[in-house]
Amino acid sequence: MTPLCPKNKNKSFIIFISIFMFVTPNAYSLEIQESALGMTRIVGKIEKGDKEKISRYLLNQSRPIPPYLFIESPGGDVIESIKIGKMLHSMRATVFAENQCNSACFFVLSGAIRRIAGVDIGLHRPFYEKSYFSSLSSKDAEIKYKNLDLKVKEYLIEMEIPLNIIETMMSTPSSQVTYLSPDYFEKNIPETPSAYSEWLHAKCGSLTKDEKEDFKKISSTESLDINNLPDIIPQQDKNYIIDTANYVSKLPNGYKSYLNTKGNNINKCITNIKKNEWLETQKKYKT
Repeated sequence: MTPLCPKNKNKSFIIFISIFMFVTPNAYSLEIQESALGMTRIVGKIEKGDKEKISRYLLNQSRPIPPYLFIESPGGDVIESIKIGKMLHSMRATVFAENQCNSACFFVLSGAIRRIAGVDIGLHRPFYEKSYFSSLSSKDAEIKYKNLDLKVKEYLIEMEIPLNIIETMMSTPSSQVTYLSPDYFEKNIPETPSAYSEWLHAKCGSLTKDEKEDFKKISSTESLDINNLPDIIPQQDKNYIIDTANYVSKLPNGYKSYLNTKGNNINKCITNIKKNEWLETQKKYKT
């Protein structure tokens, strides 16, 4: 039988352990959606066979670089989620979790080469279907669960998920949930696995932390007219943009020129690497 993760729609803005039992919403099968802007969304419960469905869809698309996916899922099949995560890792995909990402969804997100939490991420230890698991003897159930526990931990360690996050997940009963807020996720789980990140740095170079912040500010304000910002922008955001533009205006021109040249060269190098990796991925999966 296939191990499952439960589903839940409650949210929080800090890390906590729910004291309530799950109320399972109506299940809906996974769908792959494409927006008019070319953004791909994976929506729904993860079930056996979804890895092949996603693979076929992505490989049949005409795209120059690895996939950038949005995922919204209440959970589902653990083993299938791990298969999807490994596939997306090999495809060097970026995954952005939105609206809801609980249970097995975390395994898909973990596999991405760049993982972004735009919503609270719900964690707990996986479990087998009750009718199947309860039919086993206690000894057989123990063996089955230990094997599942090992597979899950090996996968998350391979994807460089910190041990404390793994322990938090495995110590949370399947009838409860631990939520990681987007801020907590960003601070405690590397956006890009360190091995791949260091390899990119070796190939393309890198900016220091301060240089990254300055380059981001320069890039975000260089084409803006701060005196004619659209009315649709909230005043708080306008104030931030104006403050950022004023900060950039005080930077030495030589420094700004250096950052633009270095930052753009790094981005160009990374883009070329991703294009080549995507071509290799397509060859691998189509043969």
